Amino acid sequence: MGRQPLEVIKKLKEIETLISRDESKEALKILRRLKKKYPKNKTVVLKESGFLIDIAGISKNKKVLIEGIVKGKAALETKKFRKYKSTINYNIANGYHTLFTNKKYKRLSVILDNENLINAKKHFALALKEKPKDELKTSILTNYGNCLDHLGRSLEALYCYNQALEINPNHSMAKGNRAKTLIHFANISGALIEENYITAYQDIKSIINKPDLLAIGGNFANQQFKEELLRIERLCRDKDVLKTQIRCTSKQTNSSLTDFEKHYISFCKKHKLFLNFKVTECNCESALADSVFIRILTPINQDKKFYLLAKKINEIKEDFMISRILLTESLYKRKEYASISKRTTFVDTLDYANYGVFSGLLKNSFRVAYNTLDKIAFFINDYLKLKMNDNSIYFHSIWENRNRIKNKIKKTKNISLFAIYDLHLDFKNEPDYEKIKKIRNSITHRKLIIYDSLFFKQNKKEDYENIDYDTMLSNTIKLMKILKSAIIYLINFVENEENKKSKKIIGTVPFTYTKTIQ
Repeated sequence: MGRQPLEVIKKLKEIETLISRDESKEALKILRRLKKKYPKNKTVVLKESGFLIDIAGISKNKKVLIEGIVKGKAALETKKFRKYKSTINYNIANGYHTLFTNKKYKRLSVILDNENLINAKKHFALALKEKPKDELKTSILTNYGNCLDHLGRSLEALYCYNQALEINPNHSMAKGNRAKTLIHFANISGALIEENYITAYQDIKSIINKPDLLAIGGNFANQQFKEELLRIERLCRDKDVLKTQIRCTSKQTNSSLTDFEKHYISFCKKHKLFLNFKVTECNCESALADSVFIRILTPINQDKKFYLLAKKINEIKEDFMISRILLTESLYKRKEYASISKRTTFVDTLDYANYGVFSGLLKNSFRVAYNTLDKIAFFINDYLKLKMNDNSIYFHSIWENRNRIKNKIKKTKNISLFAIYDLHLDFKNEPDYEKIKKIRNSITHRKLIIYDSLFFKQNKKEDYENIDYDTMLSNTIKLMKILKSAIIYLINFVENEENKKSKKIIGTVPFTYTKTIQ
């Protein structure tokens, strides 16, 4: 920002030091004096919002916090700060997130449609869109993950922590929060249950008392992580198991796979389209499988409910798998499909429109994925006995009655169900998700023509009945990721609900292992 007066540099550094020591009152005094003396200094004006939000986070001063958010928003509208949008959005997001965390909520249902969390989520996403430098990006991803975790969207939080750790493998807060997320999903991790508990335990142990953890989260965060360690130890009869070194052992033998299987696995791995919680990148069978499923306790000889639920979840997982296969088939360009496509006559419309097997596969992958979201809505309607008419059940219609969240949904106090609701809100409020809705409506009710991307961008204006190939592909992948999250949250929702009921079972309940089909 150009050469700064020496006093400005010294005072800004002093404020940072005071904030790190939790001396919020003194930090605020110095900031006020500095701003009064240098009211138009670009660096002071830019830093002010972030400092106010950090100071308010310590002092829990709501007035100062709101002041920081307002000044951050004003800076966003200022042309001279255009290249600092990532930092400003990050500060605003932290402000909104702090507004939520500073308030002591007694009910879990407060996260439903929570204005502060929604605003924090929006500004974290905007901060990432500005392509920040690595150090800032790591902080944004970690805090964005924390925000998503508060909304129940722990799978997407896990992705944020992983991305942060790819940049900085030693970032203690990202590592610790990722570990807590793995524990959150432990019971539905299938073949990865033991591995994820061990990974979580070892990661948490490695960050206890680390200087960067104490600098960011203080003693409070450090103590919380210590308690997580004790909780895992209590769950484990043989403590030595927690010392096991996790290694990639059962690698895929590529020689036994067809070319299409290699393409399928490579594509799904690249875009994280397998339904599992494998943290590290590897070619283990467990990393390349859809292993998530419910584990519930039922009284002896009363397992019909498990199998009824299993059938419905099987169907949803099957649809996800089919959509994934259609998507990968659309990219594989089999010679047989090209030959088959030629057997159907299509009129050349002289505008580079694509008709045939491959564009059809891509559209149907999108269609199946979106329809599966509606199937999840049917599942929720049946499970919670919402008693909606079948003709009015859609992913976006089951949540509210007269613009108010349904009481039966609120009463579950189930954070994974609330996560699915928040996914619905993204469709409702975010432009990127709105595009997916419009594509679905065109495919289902009108027409959707896919064009060669190169010529389309030169000659066509996107209107949701005409779309270029690259845009259609990227939106289908995005939809698949949304569906993956919704399926995992649904499974975790059922797991938690059923195990609430199991606590009422009197007596000992033995483990029963269910046969699976592969």
